[in-house]
Amino acid sequence: MWSLILSKIAILADNAPEMNGVIDTVTIWVNAALGILVVLEVIFATVKAIWIWWSVIRNSDEPDTRAIYLSALKWPIIAIIGTLIVIGLSNVVIQIVKASGLTINT
Repeated sequence: MWSLILSKIAILADNAPEMNGVIDTVTIWVNAALGILVVLEVIFATVKAIWIWWSVIRNSDEPDTRAIYLSALKWPIIAIIGTLIVIGLSNVVIQIVKASGLTINT
């Protein structure tokens, strides 16, 4: 499967003597897209966490409702951890492709 994917990348980059230029360009675009994703997600998670915490404070007299809101507070944290995992995996894939040392024989 990897050889199929890598051969498709090699076909796309047949005008360059080596894959380094393509890999560098892909790395820049992936990091830019993931950077934007992280910024948006952190903003959303922060707003959501503040809203949930405000609901906890507002419902401090009702233990059942407060417990529901406190359990909902874990989801913004899970979303941020999930994004960090995606960033790590994408960087691992990019490093695997870089380490494969693809060159095109022209």
